[in-house]
Amino acid sequence: SSVLILFCSLAAHCVHDKQKSPTLTISNTKIYLGRTNFSDANEIFETRTASDIFIHPDWDLFSGSFDADIAIIKLSSPVNFTDNIKPACMPVDTVNVYDIMGYVAGYGLTENSNKGNQEESPKHIQIPTVLQDKCLFDYPEYAKIASNRTFCAGELETRKIPCK
Repeated sequence: SSVLILFCSLAAHCVHDKQKSPTLTISNTKIYLGRTNFSDANEIFETRTASDIFIHPDWDLFSGSFDADIAIIKLSSPVNFTDNIKPACMPVDTVNVYDIMGYVAGYGLTENSNKGNQEESPKHIQIPTVLQDKCLFDYPEYAKIASNRTFCAGELETRKIPCK
């Protein structure tokens, strides 16, 4: 039997931003599943439109925090899992989410992005989750974006962190 995907997740700040709210709507959203390079014309991937977009009710665009920064898109039709289309898995124990290896991936802007242009292929990094107290001690500037529903990830000693 096939395993199907009917929903995908993304950051709520990708749906609404401070300049153009909302930036994503059902009518202007296409979802590319399994796509790994925008410039590869021979790449095999699935395309869907959105049939609905749900933003976490606690997301506050103007708070400066990333608390509840999640949105869910309902796909127009299901998609089968493939070698390039896989589920995003979360730990079962939501209390102890430290020292677990995970992946951060995306096409978004990085510190090294050229003049605000997105990347052609996604950046990804495998990093461990980190105790919130240690993270905020080492990087006090993260306190303004952290909450009791967020967690830190990265190798703090080597600065192997997302968005690099």
